[in-house]
Amino acid sequence: MSPIRHASGCAAIERSSVKPPENLKRDDVVEENRMKDVLAGKLFDEAPDAIVVVNAQGLIERVNDQVEVVFGYAPAELLGQHHDILVPDEIKPRHDKLMEGFFKDPRTRPMAAGLKLRGRKKDGTMFPVDVCLSPIDTPDGNYVMSTIRDVSEERQLRSTLESVSKIDGLKKRFFLSIITIIAFIILSAVFFSIMISSELGKAETINTSGRQRMLSQKIALLSLQLGHREEVSGLDNTRAELKKSVNVMRAEHEELFDRQGVKHPKQLDELSDSLFKDAAMLANERDIEPNNARLLNILKIAPRILPVLNKVVVNNQKELEGNLLFLRRLFWFTESLIVGLIMLAGIFIVRPIFRQVEQETERLDKANEGLLASKAIAESARSQSKHISEMGAFLQVCESPREAGVVFSRTFQKLLPNIPGELYLVDAQHDTVEQLIVWGQNQENSEHDEAEFSPKDCWALRRARTQLYTSSGIEEPCAHLKAHMPVFSMCIPIMTYGELIGLVHMYDNSSSQVEGKWRENQKLAETLSEQIGLAMANLRLRETLRIESIRDALTGLFNRRYMEESLERELSRASRDNNPLSLIMIDLDKFKDFNDTYGHGAGDALLAEFGAFLQAHVRAGDTACRYGGEEFLIIMPDANLDAAAERAESIRTAATRIRIDYEGQRCPMVTLSLGVATFPGHGIDRDTLVRASDSALYDAKTQGRDRVVIAESTEAQAS
Repeated sequence: MSPIRHASGCAAIERSSVKPPENLKRDDVVEENRMKDVLAGKLFDEAPDAIVVVNAQGLIERVNDQVEVVFGYAPAELLGQHHDILVPDEIKPRHDKLMEGFFKDPRTRPMAAGLKLRGRKKDGTMFPVDVCLSPIDTPDGNYVMSTIRDVSEERQLRSTLESVSKIDGLKKRFFLSIITIIAFIILSAVFFSIMISSELGKAETINTSGRQRMLSQKIALLSLQLGHREEVSGLDNTRAELKKSVNVMRAEHEELFDRQGVKHPKQLDELSDSLFKDAAMLANERDIEPNNARLLNILKIAPRILPVLNKVVVNNQKELEGNLLFLRRLFWFTESLIVGLIMLAGIFIVRPIFRQVEQETERLDKANEGLLASKAIAESARSQSKHISEMGAFLQVCESPREAGVVFSRTFQKLLPNIPGELYLVDAQHDTVEQLIVWGQNQENSEHDEAEFSPKDCWALRRARTQLYTSSGIEEPCAHLKAHMPVFSMCIPIMTYGELIGLVHMYDNSSSQVEGKWRENQKLAETLSEQIGLAMANLRLRETLRIESIRDALTGLFNRRYMEESLERELSRASRDNNPLSLIMIDLDKFKDFNDTYGHGAGDALLAEFGAFLQAHVRAGDTACRYGGEEFLIIMPDANLDAAAERAESIRTAATRIRIDYEGQRCPMVTLSLGVATFPGHGIDRDTLVRASDSALYDAKTQGRDRVVIAESTEAQAS
C-alpha cells in the first residue's frame, strides 16, 4: 500500500509529501519526515476508537489495534476482507449505497447522520456505533478511513435518562388522576349538601304552616274577646295584638304560598283573604256587638282554615319524606358510581401507570446494573492496567530471566488467581523449550508438563497462536502434557519482533472453570505474555550487547578491554590479600605464513578453534582473553610462578594435537610461544606486569619459538 495522505494534507496513515524549506539540510528533512511518520503511526495505532481503512473495492487495507477491542477481530484477520464483515446483514445494501455515495462525494462527515447505525462483532452480536468517514487519496487510488466508536454505554445512559423522565411523567399522571378523583368526590359532596339544604327548607315550610294554624286560632280568640267586651280596659291591647297577628299571618302566607309557591288548595287563599279582611276591619272598629257580621264571619272561617292547613302540612311532609328517600337513594347510587369510577380508574388509568412504572423501573434497574457492570469492568481494567504497568516497571530493571519470571508469576497470580501455570523459554538454537518458573498448584504437583521438551511438542509454538484444549472439545492436546490430560489447558506462544521467545502454559483439572471463562481470560493472559516477551527480549538483547562488549566475536574469549578491567580488579584483590597473580602471554608462531599459505578463512578457523581450546584448558576462575591479532593472555589469580609456568607448558604441549580441516584440506597446527610473569615479582601494576609477560614472549620467539619463557624479575632488570 502506498503512502496514504489525508485529503486535507495532514498525515493520516503515513507521512504526506510536504516540500521542505530550502534552508533545511537534507538530514534535517529526513529526520523531520521520520518524526512525522512516527507521530502519524502512533496516532493511528493508539487512537481510542477503531480505525478501518477501506479501498474503493470495499476491501480492508489497514486497521489499528482498537478494532480487536471493539469488534473482537485480530487485526490480521481483517486485512484483505470486505468491510461487510463488520456490518449486520440487514443493513448491508444500505451500507453499500452509503459507501458508494461517499466515494462520489469524498469529504469528512458522519456516516448516515441522524440514523442509528450498528456494527457486528466477531461472535455475531450487534452493538450501536457512531461512524465518521474521512477521505484519503494516494497515487494508487482513493481510500476511506472509518473511525468507529462503540456507543453502547452512551445509548444505555441515554435510555436510563429517558426511563427516569418517563417515570417522572407517570408519577405526574398518577397524582393528576388522584386529584381528579378527589375533586369529583368534593363536587359530589357539595351537590348533595345543596340538595339536602333545599329539602330542609321544605321542612321549614311545614313548620310555617303549623304556625299559621295557631295564628288563625289566635285571631279568632282575639276577635271573640272584642265582641264580648269583657275587659274594657284591655280592648286597645287586644286590637293591637289582633292587628299584629293579622300582619304576621298575612306576611307568612304571602312568603310561603305566593313567593315560595308551596302547593296548597285555592280555597285556602279565599278563606285567608276573607279572614285577613274581616279581622283587620274588626281591629279598627271601636264598638263591637257580639252579633257583628265580621265577628261571626271570623268565627266561622277560622275553624275551616284549620283542616285545610293540616292537609297542606300532611302533603308537604309526604313530599319531604319522598324527596329525602330519593336523595338517599341518589346518594348511595352516586357513592356506588364513585367507587365504580375509582375501580375503573384503577383498571384503566392507575394500573397501566403502575405497570409502566414497573416496566420503566425494571428497565432502569437493568440499565443501572449495566452501568454498574461497566463500572466494574472499567475498574477491573484500571486495576489490571495498574498491575501490568507495575509489572512492566519491575521487568525493566530485572537482571536475569529468572528474576523476570518471578515478577511475571506474581502479577499473573494477582490478575488470574486460582489458575496454575508455567513459564518456558526457548533456547537460542530453537531446539529446546526449558521450564523457567512454576506457580499455583504446579508448585506442589508439576507432573502434568515436562520441564524440557521440543518446540514440535506444542501446537501453540508450531502454529504461532494460542492453543486452548478442553477435554470435551475437538482440539488436539499438546504432546508435552504427557499422559495426564487436564480438563482445560491453554498454551500462549511468546513472540517478540517475529522471534519465538517462550511459552506461557495454564491449566485446570477441575470443571469449575467453564470454557467461556477461559476465553475471557485469554486476552489478559496474552497481554501479560506480551509484556514478559518484551522483557525477555530486552534481557537477551542486553546480554547479547554485554557479551559483544566483553567478548571477542571470533574466538569467544574475553576481549582486551575486559582483560584490562579484570586485571586491575584482580591486582587490587591480590595486593589486598597478599596473594600471587600470574599472566601467560601466548602467540601463535608463524601465523602470518599460515594465513598466506591457507588463506584468511583458514586463519580465522584456526583462531576460533584455538579460542575453544584455550577455554577448555584454563582453570575455573582464570580469565582467557584475546589480546590482539594472534596474541592471547591468561589471567591466573592465586597462581605463583611455578604453577603458571606449569600451566603454560601444559597448554603448549596440548596445542600440538590441534588439527583443523578447511575447505577439504587438513591444515597443520602452528606452535605456541608463551611468556610468563607474576605479581609482585615482575610488576605491581597492570602495565608493568603485561609488559613483563610480553617481553618474556618476545624472548621465547627470539629463542626459536615453541617454548615457554619466564620473565626476568624486576631486581634482575635493575641490575
